[in-house]
Amino acid sequence: MKNFLNYLTKYNPDIEKIFSKSLKHSLNVLYDISLEKEKKIYLVGGIVRDIFLGRNSADIDIVLEGDCQEFAACVIPKFPVSKHRFTERFMTYNIFTKTGTNIDIASFREERYEYPGALPSVVPTSIENDYRRRDFSINAMYISFNEKAELYDPLNALNDLKNKTIRIIHDKSFEDDPTRIFRAVKFAARYNFSFDENTERLLLEAMEKNYFSTIFKKLKNFFKFYLHFLIFRCILTVTKKRIIKSRLKEEGENMLLLNIISFVICVIIIRVIQSLTKISYAYDYVRD
Repeated sequence: MKNFLNYLTKYNPDIEKIFSKSLKHSLNVLYDISLEKEKKIYLVGGIVRDIFLGRNSADIDIVLEGDCQEFAACVIPKFPVSKHRFTERFMTYNIFTKTGTNIDIASFREERYEYPGALPSVVPTSIENDYRRRDFSINAMYISFNEKAELYDPLNALNDLKNKTIRIIHDKSFEDDPTRIFRAVKFAARYNFSFDENTERLLLEAMEKNYFSTIFKKLKNFFKFYLHFLIFRCILTVTKKRIIKSRLKEEGENMLLLNIISFVICVIIIRVIQSLTKISYAYDYVRD
């Protein structure tokens, strides 16, 4: 079995030390499978971001040209699988392994939203259009699954990583999918990143225009109001505005602790929302 990580050392010389044994083995198995396919196959999203950040990754996201179900059929026999699912509507295949490394396989696709907060209509496309549907620039980097391990970075996301910046890809992103607001806050807190000026403006605008209402139709009014309040506190915590700094200075450590507790509660509530609405697609956006 060839060691695909040898090709990744040009991006991070310490990758062998950073990735877990399970992740390294999984990558090499997938690499062997990809060599048998005459298709464009790429690593994408969180695992590519983590390579440059020097972090281990729990999941492997793969995007490819053609039928993801066909590729998944070659992958499943090679792993101790606990469960797997194919979502035809979104052209995705999720494989959950017993080793702790999960594999998400998707076809190159475009997304079109009939109305804000709707589940998207998906059509096949090329890598040149696939990146446009993603949430933030730092999640729109691709590495080819071959010996060249070429980086495709159409939005100059490496620069955003260096500057610790979260940048939205297009101005209607939060409106199309309000769950991206959760992800923006989560990434800012996890990596200690800041929003670029446009992303921060659009994020606060999304709160003011109540984009959340499009995905909370099954929740009680009080529950919706309380969740909005918690999310707003989280957003205020991770932005760099002077008003936030002055509040923290005035109210001290108690307010900071309250914000942390609020953020934890917010994450729990997100999980409840996913269970109530039964939207696995929203889960795919929030989890990694």
